[in-house]
Amino acid sequence: MKKAKRKISPRSASAVDRYIGARMRERRRELEMSQADLGKELGVTFQQIQKYEKGHQPGQRSAPL
Repeated sequence: MKKAKRKISPRSASAVDRYIGARMRERRRELEMSQADLGKELGVTFQQIQKYEKGHQPGQRSAPL
């Protein structure tokens, strides 16, 4: 019987990714913007903003900035 292969992320979220995400969320809230509004401004979906804010998009630090 073959073992199922698990997909492993090439790099997990680092402390830097989590810090950047937290700062993004803090600033977005200061500006009273929704994730959808910020996503429109940056040209990404609100789901992508959620991932950035939670630090689940490692290696994408410069993409939305």
